Amino acid sequence: MRLNGGILPHAAFPRIWRDYDRSLYPRFRRLIERFLISFQLPPEHPQQPPTHSLVPLRLHHQPPAGLPPWAEVLPDLPEINMRLTLTNFTPPGLMSWFIVLTHRYTQSLHWREGVRLAYDGQQAEVVFNPSLGELWLRVRGRAPYNFFNILHHTLIDRILNFYTGLTYRREIPCNCHRQREDTTPCVYFHDYERLVARMEAGRQDVECDESFERVSVPELLFGIHPSTNDRVEAQLDQIHESIHQEHRETRTAVQQGDQELAAQLTTISQGFESLCREFTRLWNFEMAQLQAECPNTFVLMPGDRRALDPRRVFGSPYTLYLLCQHPGGPHIVKGESGYPVNQPHEWWRELAPWLKRLSDYLRYIPKVRAVAEAYDEDVFKAIDTSLDIFKAVLDIVPEKITAADPLKHLSDSRSQFATTEATGAALRALSRFLQEADPKNHWCNLEKVVTGEGSILWLCPEHRKEHRI
Repeated sequence: MRLNGGILPHAAFPRIWRDYDRSLYPRFRRLIERFLISFQLPPEHPQQPPTHSLVPLRLHHQPPAGLPPWAEVLPDLPEINMRLTLTNFTPPGLMSWFIVLTHRYTQSLHWREGVRLAYDGQQAEVVFNPSLGELWLRVRGRAPYNFFNILHHTLIDRILNFYTGLTYRREIPCNCHRQREDTTPCVYFHDYERLVARMEAGRQDVECDESFERVSVPELLFGIHPSTNDRVEAQLDQIHESIHQEHRETRTAVQQGDQELAAQLTTISQGFESLCREFTRLWNFEMAQLQAECPNTFVLMPGDRRALDPRRVFGSPYTLYLLCQHPGGPHIVKGESGYPVNQPHEWWRELAPWLKRLSDYLRYIPKVRAVAEAYDEDVFKAIDTSLDIFKAVLDIVPEKITAADPLKHLSDSRSQFATTEATGAALRALSRFLQEADPKNHWCNLEKVVTGEGSILWLCPEHRKEHRI
């Protein structure tokens, strides 16, 4: 049947599947969604069920009428862009898959080989030129790297890596014009893989082949490669310190429309979410590799109300609460009782390397108090208490912690990152504990979800809904 701009009304199902019983229509619809052929459009009223789906393969070839040029979208804000060139063949339906996988960011601005998307104040444009085999990924906003990474991982991990033997080249535009304070962007592009190789080799700069000026490799890769996470953290710390003393006034000012303060909070929110996504993406894949799949982010609360005594850290009872790994705000699942922890000294020694990694993850949650509406004071107290417990354990068993950071071994999204033997043992110890404490694998009502960008997250019922195709 003919579709008007790719819109498929559900009322047309009896004509399409007229030879089948109506009770099968929802299953057929779900089937074409699972094969990334379509997705349901939001209903006009939130309380009503969806009545239409979008089939990207039947979209118009031309962009929507009245679509503003990309140059006019948030023109004064930072931008990250990448040119990806397919070098041996073009997968069929590439943009169709991409539009379906990223539909939760839709602005209803789609065409056959392009899409405009938005997330938390960040804007994105993704356009594919099949004749040249070139795909442009552009994201602009206060903190564009988080949204860029979401879309980049979607493209690489969920689509291009699906095709065995497909080769491609990724390039980042040079930024040497900023050093010259020139408004005309440099025309040269740096090879992304070469930049990563230089970073891993400790080479902090690279020459532009157009202007012959030296430019910073960390600046070119800022926020879009794990090797620059320390710089992202430093930026978050600096912004947080500037507003920490005026927390209550900050929230009031945001409500009154203080745009500069709101921009700072957006940067903190997006930066924190980027770090959360990178942490959970890498370590959940690692647990799958160890064949020890289970939730791995948690907080610990003392079993009694006495203050934490570092001298009794191994002999004290605790309760372990697994966290929903929602990137925008990890949290304890309401109504879940947690698991009693009364383990011997050796178990804590074995778990210590993971506590070090988990501390890096948890320590940013209290710093987003000004933007985390969903958190209550009890959650923050649980996180702060857990950090104190983790620190007490690590102070006693520091010899088990290696100085090596496994994130630094990640050269790109297709590489396997190396963990230390101690960290692998720690994850297995955690898995054994959870299997024994919860043989039915209820795990605080968390379930494993593969997101649109290909990450594995353990999510509560509420946040699982967000990632349904």
